[in-house]
Amino acid sequence: MYWLHYAEGSAVTPFVVRSIAEAFGKKAAPLRRRVDFEMNLNLSFIDHTLADRDYLMGNQLTAADIQMSFVGELAAANVDMTQYPKINEWVKRFQARDAYKLAVARGGYYKYRL
Repeated sequence: MYWLHYAEGSAVTPFVVRSIAEAFGKKAAPLRRRVDFEMNLNLSFIDHTLADRDYLMGNQLTAADIQMSFVGELAAANVDMTQYPKINEWVKRFQARDAYKLAVARGGYYKYRL
């Protein structure tokens, strides 16, 4: 339950706020610094969680990974992932699954650029 709520309640929030702040340009610089801090905090937490496992709850894909996959793909499209190698590996791992590939074939890719 934790990961299901964390995805929408905390992890994706900095991405949403960042996209809104971009509309204000230089005026949003103080907000951008705070958003970047929060984004790093969340991504570091997720990366650390994945340090000793393939998926968020262990070595098998669960609903937590599916719910958090959007956050991982947002990060991969908008952040320097060299800081978060475990998230990067996790995203590649779930994207390599046959079910993921089938879903993309049926529905197409999302556009994750903010």
